[in-house]
Amino acid sequence: MKNIRRTLVVLVLTISLIFSIPIFSFAQTYPSKPIHMIITFPPGGSVDPSTRALVEGAKKFLDQPIIIDNKAGGGGTVGIAEAAKQKPDGYDIVSFVVSGLTRVPHLRPLPYKLEDIVPIMQFAQVPSGVAVQASSPWKTFKELVDHARKNPKKVKFSTQGVSIPQDVSMELIARKEGISWILVPYKGTAPAITALLGGHVDFTCVSTDFIPHVKAGKLRVLAILDQKRLDDFPEIPTLGELGYDFLNEYITDVGFFIGAPKGTPPAILEKLDDVFHKGMQDPIFVQTLKNMQLRPFYRGHKELPAFLKKMSDEFGRLVKELDLKAE
Repeated sequence: MKNIRRTLVVLVLTISLIFSIPIFSFAQTYPSKPIHMIITFPPGGSVDPSTRALVEGAKKFLDQPIIIDNKAGGGGTVGIAEAAKQKPDGYDIVSFVVSGLTRVPHLRPLPYKLEDIVPIMQFAQVPSGVAVQASSPWKTFKELVDHARKNPKKVKFSTQGVSIPQDVSMELIARKEGISWILVPYKGTAPAITALLGGHVDFTCVSTDFIPHVKAGKLRVLAILDQKRLDDFPEIPTLGELGYDFLNEYITDVGFFIGAPKGTPPAILEKLDDVFHKGMQDPIFVQTLKNMQLRPFYRGHKELPAFLKKMSDEFGRLVKELDLKAE
């Protein structure tokens, strides 16, 4: 009887070892050929240069090159859709902005869903803020809100689009305060800021591309739409600090991520997470993000699925509550 038990134990261990060898071997030899990365926005802007700087920092930890291909369009959704249909073998990955995966699918039909991309890691956050002309009478965000309350439907603000975190946040604040201000959306931060500089709107709520204009004395920052204050303006409070604590990270965060098609082996996700995380320490990457007023920020592949699911669920709820529409 003991011999039979011993034989069964040996058999089970042998079978387990046989099946684990391919997985172990694959993880050890990966990558054995170049990795293809899609960047979901065109050259220029902030996604492309920050991703390329990250790749430069990470490549010293890989034995194979990463070949980059820009597939822009649809606010990043074209590239995500292309990445989602690739073979999940670790040789096709994608750099994307979080809204294309967690928010836009709630606004219009797309050929993919949240689960079709598995996150590898997050490498940056994109803070936003509320700014007015330096010559405006409003020195604080409260003063701006009070003015809007006394002048319903007369205060106009610009954003870099509609149904985006900046637009949604301003709408939620308006509902809390019982005020009505008018959204004037633009296709990007540059024209939204230009509209403020030209006096076509009263304030703007966009990502931190406005900082050079603030330093030049043309604009004034009233509040930060993020979970922490900006290093450049530590005296400016966040909207959460001003009492709008419902503007949590699931609503306001705009981040840059690396992902892969659904079904990519966990061992590969682990390795890529480690490689890109190390790449974030590269001085060129750090300086590149600093030059663009972005914030290096890391979340790993193990915690990201739950985070992205929560973000998607929260935005889906707001789409219904606020009756949001696609641009």
